[in-house]
Amino acid sequence: MQRLIACLLMLAAGTAPLRAEEDDPDQELGFQVVRARDADLEVRLDAVQALGRLERAKEFRALGFPVLREALGDASPAVRKAAVLSLGATAVRLDPDAVAGLTAALGDADLGVRAAAAAALGRCGSAAIPAVPALAKALRDRSPAVREVAATALGTLGPVARPALPALLEALRDLDDRLGSAAAVALAKLGEDAVDPLIALLGDQESAIATRACDALRELREQAAPAVPALVAAIGGKDPHLRRSAVWTLSGVGPAAKDALAALTGALRDPDAETRHGAVRALGHLGPDARSAASELAALAEKDPEERIRFAAIAALKHVGMPEEDGEAGD
Repeated sequence: MQRLIACLLMLAAGTAPLRAEEDDPDQELGFQVVRARDADLEVRLDAVQALGRLERAKEFRALGFPVLREALGDASPAVRKAAVLSLGATAVRLDPDAVAGLTAALGDADLGVRAAAAAALGRCGSAAIPAVPALAKALRDRSPAVREVAATALGTLGPVARPALPALLEALRDLDDRLGSAAAVALAKLGEDAVDPLIALLGDQESAIATRACDALRELREQAAPAVPALVAAIGGKDPHLRRSAVWTLSGVGPAAKDALAALTGALRDPDAETRHGAVRALGHLGPDARSAASELAALAEKDPEERIRFAAIAALKHVGMPEEDGEAGD
């Protein structure tokens, strides 16, 4: 600490070397702390960027962290963004004061700063719980990039972002496909709390919205079991993208999807190869409960034009069981 103070005094007096020794993080810290308050923009920017690499300095939390927080209010957007990135690259981002600073940066005038702040908060884990309302608000940011990053950040936070569920459901319905898809991924990370609202969206008149909801349920795998009746209805619909997503979602549900047996068997005849493939996989996961589909699976194993589907059908038959011979059926 004394060596660091001496370095700071030398810098303040203008008697320190132009560059600190790079293998001495404590001396480098003192050097960059002073430079971060320099009148020259390029010097400040370089210093704030360097501070993000000096977390191992013993006095970083006492000296470096306050300077980074101060830099969040710099007149230059470039310096403010660098401060956000530096905070996001260090463990101090888990500090309540750091979270508060990053949360405030979500309201910055510069979209690059706002996007960087959202991304940094997504890496804060449970420490970012106080920031969830601000991230949910950022889903309505005027910048598409910020909205998408905010949705991704909420997904990265996972279940602690549950208070953002209504905002994410709204974002899933957005006309911006990138935002809608990011919101779907985020909703899946919230777990079972998202299941019922997503099921409700499977019947949306806009097929793109229904497909996004289905994609989110697919990520929930076994937790999506309550959606089986709605997924069966989706398989019987006209939209090929929704049918494809529905069969793959049922594949992830596993044995709990046995009530979808008839729909999945019918999907083996779908003109879309990816839909047939998903139906084969789903039937294989049903095991002996799908024995009634064995004949159609055997036909695919022999004649489907897609090699991957033929191999998948062979694999499914190992779990479902081979078709009964005519003589066996009457025994």
